[in-house]
Amino acid sequence: MRLSQTQRRCAANLRALADLFFNPPPAAAHGIPIQTNALITGPTGSGKTSLVSSVAEELHAEFLHLTHGCWIVTGATEGPPTIHTILQLAANSRRSRLVLFIDELDKFALGSTAPSSWDISIRSDLWTLLDRRLSWASLAAKPEFMKTLPEHLRYASALEDLFTTKVFIVAAGTWQNLYRPEPTLGFGAQAGTPTLDASTLNRHGGLPEEVLRRFNSELLHLEYPTVAELETLMDTDGLLALGRELGQAIDPAQMHADMKLRGMGVLSSLKTSLLKEQRELSHEIDSEPEVVGLP
Repeated sequence: MRLSQTQRRCAANLRALADLFFNPPPAAAHGIPIQTNALITGPTGSGKTSLVSSVAEELHAEFLHLTHGCWIVTGATEGPPTIHTILQLAANSRRSRLVLFIDELDKFALGSTAPSSWDISIRSDLWTLLDRRLSWASLAAKPEFMKTLPEHLRYASALEDLFTTKVFIVAAGTWQNLYRPEPTLGFGAQAGTPTLDASTLNRHGGLPEEVLRRFNSELLHLEYPTVAELETLMDTDGLLALGRELGQAIDPAQMHADMKLRGMGVLSSLKTSLLKEQRELSHEIDSEPEVVGLP
């Protein structure tokens, strides 16, 4: 699929960080450490998940998408802890790389001043992942988990090496406050999104500094495609031609408005609807009885 300008820029930055992580230069081995954990912001439905997934595919890496709602904290009584799931996939995958995508970071209550016990546990899990500091003692105390790993990885040094060299971490969130216009002095609302940097995300999004410093300071930001980009995308994909074939005029400006309300998924829904209608018309034509002329 053709990417918008912000999607292309975000994808290029992700590839560059991933390359530094998976193929670190000699200078990265000593002195000031490099920071490759990537943080993406963007409105709901702007294509964050599909973008990270496509980059993972380019890297020939496994892709694991985790959200706030599916997280199982370490110490939970039901289900395998999420950290165990990550390590199992990285250890047992046929691919030698894993792109770990932690989505909905804005829902993790990381800025809460009165965190629940669950909030505290999930923060601990996140720090473990982002700092890449596994607790070997807690892992070794779970023999049923250790048995799920290949034998050569059932050692502290081997598992730590796997986690620090084979698991590239990307996180994302929406932080809706970033997209609410700020009032100006007596002149109504100021249009547009604030300049996105760590301090803006801290101030408007409520993401604490202790979280931000665990990511590369060059935050990656996605916006919806412009009307012109959207029209080009639909034209390249054949949607406009398919609409004309079916007698439906597709208005890029209206699609853009719908996209900003419902996300990029409106394109998938439109394409599915058009292809469904095309197939139904084809079946109707095929099933029409043949008219036999009178002798």
